[in-house]
Amino acid sequence: MRTAHRGVRRPKTRAVRAAACLFLAAAFLLLLTPAVSAKTGEYEFRLNEPKENYVFSIRWENSDRQADVAITSPSGKSYGLDNMPQAEAGEGERMFWFATAEQGTWKVAVTGEGLGTVTLDAGVMPGRMDIASFTVRTTGEKGVASWDIRDSEENLRLEIWAAPDPVNYGGKRLSSVRGEAAGECEFSLSGLESGDYYLYLKAVGSGNIFACRYWDGTVSWRQEDALPKLDGVRARMLDEELWLSWQENEDASEYRIQVYDRSTGELLTEERVEKGETQWFGEFPASVESMEATVAACRWGNTGDFVRQEVTRGDFDGVSVTFPEEEAVNSRTVYVQVAFAGSYTVSAALNGEMLVEDSAQAGAYRVDMDEGDNRLSFYVADAAGNIRSFGKDLHVDVTAPQLSILRDLNGQSTSEGHVDLEGHTEGGAVLTLNGEPVATRNGYFSIRCPLSVGKNRLELLATDAAGNQSVYTAVVERPWYSAQVLLWIVCAAAALVLLTAYVLLFLRAKKKKAENGRV
Repeated sequence: MRTAHRGVRRPKTRAVRAAACLFLAAAFLLLLTPAVSAKTGEYEFRLNEPKENYVFSIRWENSDRQADVAITSPSGKSYGLDNMPQAEAGEGERMFWFATAEQGTWKVAVTGEGLGTVTLDAGVMPGRMDIASFTVRTTGEKGVASWDIRDSEENLRLEIWAAPDPVNYGGKRLSSVRGEAAGECEFSLSGLESGDYYLYLKAVGSGNIFACRYWDGTVSWRQEDALPKLDGVRARMLDEELWLSWQENEDASEYRIQVYDRSTGELLTEERVEKGETQWFGEFPASVESMEATVAACRWGNTGDFVRQEVTRGDFDGVSVTFPEEEAVNSRTVYVQVAFAGSYTVSAALNGEMLVEDSAQAGAYRVDMDEGDNRLSFYVADAAGNIRSFGKDLHVDVTAPQLSILRDLNGQSTSEGHVDLEGHTEGGAVLTLNGEPVATRNGYFSIRCPLSVGKNRLELLATDAAGNQSVYTAVVERPWYSAQVLLWIVCAAAALVLLTAYVLLFLRAKKKKAENGRV
């Protein structure tokens, strides 16, 4: 947690606003001049590396015409005159100054009627108006700012600003005075909401040449009627989301959420949530490894006291939770395997009711379920309280599938070469006859079963999605003297008689031929 009036030291930032186009062109490193005469023009600037004290200048030929200019950074933030104090508007021109311009493709959109030729310049400003020092002292709501500016004219307009972070200039102006390049002035914090602020000096010379510099520390300001800190505030990661929770304050009309990039101090998001809410979730780019989060109770528009909560993404490599592979099971009891090594704890819930809380043991966890649909939820937490969740939906079915037979064939005897087995089973069940799959239509089936001579065993098995089974078994006899079998016997006997007669006739003819040969 940061202490009041102290902070991480920031590098100097400065900029100069050129009074004439000739001076600006000489100072800029990059010059792009697409000429268009259109209602809307879109342009792109590519920065291969981050730049400090970087300025975009947009000018149009017909300076008596009005234009709207918007600049979008590579990270998707949009800037215009309404949300960027470090933007200057003149006749036929706009200038945007950035303490740090991020690497990537910047997009500029210019909208207006009859603008004529549009010229866009971008580059690093020269090093004039060097703010050598800027310090702040505060006592209660009163403050004194001191500065020393080198390489500058003596008569300047000096403004003290309070920004929500030390990355992008903006915020609220606390004071504006005319003064010399070295001096001090008083300011008041009373117009600010309770919060942590980064103060900076904006020095403006003739021709609107300006420079800015942040103070190295921070100011933690709380209004006198601010509500106290919330109880039970916790900040941690739940999977890929930041999870903030707190206890409700009955006097609060709403709650104010602020999240900062801990490495840069940049304000990532600020949101308000309604009274009655006691938790908040937010997702941030994976590149943001560590954050600071605050939640405060608000009343009558005033923000209450708060404490910054530090959050760092957890490391869950090597952590695994293994559920049964099936979506449906035929047992009310299953075992879930939890594996990890290190300082982790396990909590588990069944259908929203906690079964295990903060167990430090890895291994197999038994879960006893009711028949029907069940939701298994396991949560593994690291030492910092970050949580990785694992879940599985299981349908428990311990009832054997319905299997109805239209006509019972067990014990029957038939002279036919087949029997028909017909009936119905429940939808989704898999049907087999003596191990061979059987097709069904809407659960109905009709099977022609071939019969061999003797006893034939028919086993019909229905298996549902959970693995439950119903079986029907029948033994059907086909006697040897059945009509079809007897026909085969008669045919075989007739064939044998004919064969015998043929042999006798053949032998008799051969004998007669032999006797005729002797005569």
